[in-house]
Amino acid sequence: MLKVCVWEFTANKIKIGGPGKTVEIDETVLTKRKYNRGQLRAEQQWFFGGVERETGECFLVPIERRNAATLLPLIREYILPGSTIISDCWAAYGGIEAMGELYEHFTVNHSQNFVDPTTGAHTNTIEGTWAYFKCRHKEEHGTSRELFASYIAQFIWRKKYRGSNALFHLWSQIAWLYPIID
Repeated sequence: MLKVCVWEFTANKIKIGGPGKTVEIDETVLTKRKYNRGQLRAEQQWFFGGVERETGECFLVPIERRNAATLLPLIREYILPGSTIISDCWAAYGGIEAMGELYEHFTVNHSQNFVDPTTGAHTNTIEGTWAYFKCRHKEEHGTSRELFASYIAQFIWRKKYRGSNALFHLWSQIAWLYPIID
C-alpha cells in the first residue's frame, strides 16, 4: 500500500483551498524520547502543513527551517490563490500579506486565546490533524527519517480516501500502477 500512496501523491500534486475555501496552516515537530522518558534526544523533525476546512484534504511536508524563506514558498506551492488562510502569530507568516492579492489571512494569538474573539479565527482543525498524524508515530515508538516520505503519503492518502470508497480507490490506483499486460 505504501508504494501506491507514494505514487498517488507524486503523480497528483496536492493543491488545496481556492476561492471561498479556508485553509488552516501550522508547523509541528516530532521528537523522540528514549523509553518515552527524560530529556528529548537531538532527533527532531519539523513539519509544515495545511488543512482545508471544507473537505479535510491536507498537505504535509518535512522542513528544516521554520522561517519565512521556507514557509512562504510552500504556501504558494500547496495552497490555491483566493484561499482564506488562518494561522497562529508565528513571525514567518507575517509575509503572507506581502504575497499580493493571493490570500486573505487571519491569525489567532495562542498566548491570549484559542479562538480570536473578533474574527472567530482558530486553528483547531490543523491541531487535530497534527494529533492524528503523531498518533502512529507514538504507537510505533518513532519513525525512521528514511520512512517519513512514505509515512506522510500514507497519512494523506488515508485522510483523503477515508470512508466506504477507500477500497475502490486503492484497487483503482493499484490497477493504474500495475496494468495487466496481455
